[in-house]
Amino acid sequence: MKFKMLVAGLIMGLAAFAARAQAPAEAGEKAAQKSESDVAVAKMVEKAEELISLKEYERGISMLENVLNQYPRNPIRFKVFLLLGRHLISTQKYNEAIRHLRSLNVLETEKEITPGEKEMLLEARYLTGVAYFHMRQYGNSFAILRGITRDYPNSVWANQAYYYIGMCHFALKNWSKAIEALTMVGTFIDPDSPTAQYAEAERRFYVKISDADAPILFQMGKDMKVELETKSGDRESINCVPISSKAEMAVGSIPTVTGAAKPGNGRLEIIGGDTVTVRYIDGVDFEGNANVARTTNILVVSSGQPEFTLGTYDEPAVAAYIGQPVFVRVDDLDRDTSPNKDMLAVKIVSRYEKEPDDDSAFRGISMASLLEDEDSDKFEVRDEITLQLTELATNAPYHSSRFGAAFAIKPHVEGISPDKADGVLECALGDEIVVTYSDDLTIEGPGRKDRTAKIRVSGAIDGRPMITQNVVSDPVVKAKKDLVEASAFLELTRIFRSMGLMKKAIEKANDGLQRLDGIIISKNPLPTQLKESAFKTKWELYIEIEDYQSAIATCAVFNRLYPGSSYADEALMRIGKAKVESGNINEGISIFRKVLSLPNSTARAEAQFSIAEALFAAADKGADANAPGYAKRHSGAMQQYKICVDRYPDSPFAGKSIGRLVDYYVEIKDYVQADDLLNQIFVEYPDAEFLPNMLLKWVIVSFQMGNYEQAIEKCNQLIFDHPESEFAEQAKKVLPRLQQKTGKATTEGAQ
Repeated sequence: MKFKMLVAGLIMGLAAFAARAQAPAEAGEKAAQKSESDVAVAKMVEKAEELISLKEYERGISMLENVLNQYPRNPIRFKVFLLLGRHLISTQKYNEAIRHLRSLNVLETEKEITPGEKEMLLEARYLTGVAYFHMRQYGNSFAILRGITRDYPNSVWANQAYYYIGMCHFALKNWSKAIEALTMVGTFIDPDSPTAQYAEAERRFYVKISDADAPILFQMGKDMKVELETKSGDRESINCVPISSKAEMAVGSIPTVTGAAKPGNGRLEIIGGDTVTVRYIDGVDFEGNANVARTTNILVVSSGQPEFTLGTYDEPAVAAYIGQPVFVRVDDLDRDTSPNKDMLAVKIVSRYEKEPDDDSAFRGISMASLLEDEDSDKFEVRDEITLQLTELATNAPYHSSRFGAAFAIKPHVEGISPDKADGVLECALGDEIVVTYSDDLTIEGPGRKDRTAKIRVSGAIDGRPMITQNVVSDPVVKAKKDLVEASAFLELTRIFRSMGLMKKAIEKANDGLQRLDGIIISKNPLPTQLKESAFKTKWELYIEIEDYQSAIATCAVFNRLYPGSSYADEALMRIGKAKVESGNINEGISIFRKVLSLPNSTARAEAQFSIAEALFAAADKGADANAPGYAKRHSGAMQQYKICVDRYPDSPFAGKSIGRLVDYYVEIKDYVQADDLLNQIFVEYPDAEFLPNMLLKWVIVSFQMGNYEQAIEKCNQLIFDHPESEFAEQAKKVLPRLQQKTGKATTEGAQ
């Protein structure tokens, strides 16, 4: 018995040893597979980004959607969401853009994120604020953009955020706040940025001075002058202006142009390879030393870019034609280094697309092909030449930084290999011509960067009419067609409903629902975006015909299938608001609570605020506004407003909730609490849309507290900061009375 146990123990020990020995090998194999997968998906995203830059939007977006479908947990998804957000903003599809950009908020919950992920998160926040600006939802835009300026002040996104904060105030006619925000644009520089030592040629050259003496110099009327000197001989001086009377920062700028030095003309002339020396004389430093020279050197660089143009080298060309010259231009100041006509070389190839094995743009791309080079994977090179470009300038010394030349193309003869040494590019109809320019120094720093431009070879234009018939066989194309038709039926449903023709509206809604069901239950591998859009259109149809139970059920199914999407909470918010407006307040609140229970909802702050609003409306329902018991009736709503402030302090609904609480405390005559909350509002929500109303309430609160000086101060602030507001007119009427009663007014007299 002991022997058997010993043998069994020995066998188990050997098995465990073998498993441990095999584990590292399996782990290494899995790591290699994961690494290969990461390379493949990164290459797919790069290709999609290139297609979008070439305006081949449908192919590029399809590839990005494929990435989300095939690699839903890969970290590259964050870059995909960002690319989709950028594209959708450029096409003015702001709601869809915000939905994708919000997906990057997951990065905020990570304990540690890489610098690249932090940059993507900041850009996503910024673009979300921009989208809200274009949608004229200025409150939402303020909340997001202020978060960037508060949490990441020394970043390029803070500079951009201040611009849109200023534009929001401009749109709201808050002129003083618009000026205050716009003066902050360009004042923040990341000293650790690798591009801080470079300046882009032919862009305006900005100088920022940080000097604790700036406010004193400003009050004394003294200039803060900076001397600029280029290596090529130009000398200019600029006056830097403090961004405000109390700021320890001043900003100045000067235009830069390409050309020979002309000192003192108010423009900074530069040539290739130039260096700008910036010199500022510090009157008194921290140690008490006088007239200390502060200098820094900036290298002027140019990011070269090739382009196919018309014969004037100005307008871009859209196609190349066999037998006609093709013109190429490259703009790069770095290569304009002498007073003579400088030259540079570019490589030009003609290539044709290989026959695809399948429609990879829609059905997925093989991992093996992605790991290969793009040209060997997708294109075959037909012919190639090297073209010398000469500087385009007419008067000596030649400093235009524009280089151009033309080359000829001839038709390809099937079966005869092109002569790659004859200097003539051989092409066939439909070929793609690619010019590649290698730039060794850009705003990103030193290091070779290949820039390309592409153009198609076209034949004769045939203007005769043709008859064609397309049969939709591809399931993805058919699904897109059905979705477009369903969207059209949704619009017809809305039209008939607005006319009171509900029977006709239900008929059109049913037509749309039939098309959507085919997409939702399809067993074909459709892109996730298509299925999500189908669900969204389906519940919108149900909402339009007031079938709220079916809409809620559709949302529930959708949320189980796509828990990371924000479509469902948007629909539930619409249904909840409709219920409240129709008087079914309890049902509306129940739906808002469903939104709060969604794990990835981006509408929880709005849902919490809507619960409070619904309770507030219910408290006043059927009761006289002046009836006793106001505090008791509204206590439940006030508790919900406080929850909104505590749980969602960075949302625009937090400021609105505090505003409601101020109204409540004013109503119950608790002016001390109201004064504290008003202080909090103006510190934490300096851009809120309701600030004019709050300032007028602050005047009332201050007066009731006997703080007449503060009442006058807030009255003046309202008139100055919000002159276009309706509340400013009331402030103008109240101000003279406050000034008369200062120091001798009584509460009874004021009333």
